[in-house]
Amino acid sequence: MIWKCTIPDYDLISPNRFMRMHFRTRMAEHKKLLELMMIYGDEVNPFHDPVDITIHREYGFRKRAMDPDNLYGAVKLPLDVIREPGPRSKKKCLCLIADDSNAHIKNLSVTQAKSDDKITRVHITVECPP
Repeated sequence: MIWKCTIPDYDLISPNRFMRMHFRTRMAEHKKLLELMMIYGDEVNPFHDPVDITIHREYGFRKRAMDPDNLYGAVKLPLDVIREPGPRSKKKCLCLIADDSNAHIKNLSVTQAKSDDKITRVHITVECPP
């Protein structure tokens, strides 16, 4: 079972910028990403087994490559959107996976490359290995 999503004109938010955001701005960014994933992603069917997650960032015109540590930190928001919310959380989520811990994510692969057509986009793939 595979779930794919390609979000055009969206870039990952580096941890440095994410930590400095006001909490309401973070909530708005979470909601925006949730809506984009619902629009551009496949139909949502929850995964019950551990999954492999691949996130590929294509950066376009006037963008630069992130350092590896910033790149892995920048996937916090997409991972928070695809997991089930906590019992006290008021955030809405896709609920693709139960949690973003090592017990539920087998492999996490995060890559980046310069876009050929100068458009920034993010590709997210969640798959359950056989």
